[in-house]
Amino acid sequence: TCWDCCEFSDIVSPGDVAIYGGLCALATFNRSELHYFVIINTNFREILEDEPPIREAILNFYQSRFPACKQLLDRMRGRLLLDIYLAPHVSTLYAKIRSRGLVQYCIPYVSVDIRRMAQTFDRTVPAIEEELVRLILDGQIEALIDSVNKVLYAKKKDPKKTALAKGLAVGKEHLRSAQMLVLRVAMLKSGIEVQSPVEQIEDMQVEK
Repeated sequence: TCWDCCEFSDIVSPGDVAIYGGLCALATFNRSELHYFVIINTNFREILEDEPPIREAILNFYQSRFPACKQLLDRMRGRLLLDIYLAPHVSTLYAKIRSRGLVQYCIPYVSVDIRRMAQTFDRTVPAIEEELVRLILDGQIEALIDSVNKVLYAKKKDPKKTALAKGLAVGKEHLRSAQMLVLRVAMLKSGIEVQSPVEQIEDMQVEK
């Protein structure tokens, strides 16, 4: 087949992996995920060495230096649009990265000046306000907008509601564990042997 006559490196280079992975990480990871899966991940850090611009963009984003990150991504945009696989997704990825940036920008503050935010992200005030509304409706930002004074106010979290939500999550996990235990006991009583995935693999290797 055509796959037999070419190496994987002929299809995608380490630089491609750095760009594709880096952009997707910026578009989807929160700050802690970006730190764990990208910045301190030795394997991915080595891949990023092949593409210094995306590496620097990630570091700037993580350190909340959004103008510097945007500048690097803007410089890369023309080149990315020449990639036949990536080109159709560039605008969507950049929009998601900006949204992630807005979410991260808001986290430390009780109130945020929307006009200053618009300057930081090089957008008009109406465009930023519209995007903030969408993020609030999507549940990505818990805040209220004062459209007259152009200020975003973070919602005060109700400690009781937070504790209740955590309690419900723990309760669901315990219920699931109990149900799995009951099912396992019932299967054992019925004479059905239950193997872990590791045991199944070992059995398959023995059969070979």
